[in-house]
Amino acid sequence: MLDRPATAAELTTIWLGGLLEMPPAVMQSLVVDVVTALRRRNPEEVERFRSLVARGCARFHIPQMDRLTRLFEDITAQMGGPSSWQ
Repeated sequence: MLDRPATAAELTTIWLGGLLEMPPAVMQSLVVDVVTALRRRNPEEVERFRSLVARGCARFHIPQMDRLTRLFEDITAQMGGPSSWQ
C-alpha cells in the first residue's frame, strides 16, 4: 500500500494492467466504452487521458505495450478519431 493517495498515472497503469489480464473480448469491450465516453469530454481532458495511457503503456514490456497501444489506436480509428496514442 502507498502512504499517500495514488496519482492519476499510477491508477492508469494499474487499470491498464487489469485490462491485460482480461479475455480479449472483454478487454476490447472496455476500451470501446472508454473511447466512446471520451467523445463526450472536452479536448483537454481527452488529451490528458491519452497522455496517461501512453505513459502507462510505456511501463509494460514491449509486447504488452504494443498490444495496448494497438488496441486503443484501432478502436479510436474505427470510431473516426485520431489513431495515435503515443
